[in-house]
Amino acid sequence: MVKIYIDPGHGGRDSGATGNGLREKDLNLAISLKIREKLNHYQGVTVRLSRIKDRTLSLRQRTNDCVVVNSLVGTKSVQKVAELTLPITAFAGLDVLDDLVAVDVVPNLDEVTQNARIIRDKVVNIGVLPVTITVTIAGVDLPVTLSTSIPFQEHTDFPGACPEDTLQETPLEVEGIFTQPGVPVITGPVVGDLVTGILFKVVLRTNITVTRPVIQDAQGNICDVNPNRCNNIGDAPSFTLPAPENANGGIIPLSNS
Repeated sequence: MVKIYIDPGHGGRDSGATGNGLREKDLNLAISLKIREKLNHYQGVTVRLSRIKDRTLSLRQRTNDCVVVNSLVGTKSVQKVAELTLPITAFAGLDVLDDLVAVDVVPNLDEVTQNARIIRDKVVNIGVLPVTITVTIAGVDLPVTLSTSIPFQEHTDFPGACPEDTLQETPLEVEGIFTQPGVPVITGPVVGDLVTGILFKVVLRTNITVTRPVIQDAQGNICDVNPNRCNNIGDAPSFTLPAPENANGGIIPLSNS
């Protein structure tokens, strides 16, 4: 369904330009009525006019009669899981798993980098979460602290969402932190290059809201500003997202003593 709103300018006490026995308000109304007549011949098209006779309308009355508002497509509470496995050799002095005494992971939400895009019926979110990892090693006087970024991604089903819609997210919150020592990790180009590692997982929580622009008239009826906004156009969309500031994603030793 396509809805068209036509506003014949001037009217009533406001005659607009005059000349040769003609008044602008009359011409505007006559042309608008003729346009409505032509458009009504099409199926799936409805036409409304701000006035259909000679009457005075303020600008506020015209704009209030049909305004663009945001309509809620949906809102969801979403978990995003940041996950990374590091070899135990990343921590200087930790040669065997039995020497691992304790692990502490501190996420830095202030420096998180994330990029979200809407594709049809889905919200895609990709990012990295900076963390500080501290391990206590038997026989080593001081803990070993490393800084790195843990990648995360989340594909959320969002029926009715389209690429032209607007996406909003609440600030991320940490819902849980997990570590699992003893996980094998590949350290070389050969599959057999497996060493013992530690799995780090941080579960994040956010609320995603998707809205779309619609036209709402004085009676509360609404229709899409772009009724074809979800139609597939050509090939699937391709996105190149900006890299985080710490683009190398490497492990940066902060202290080792």
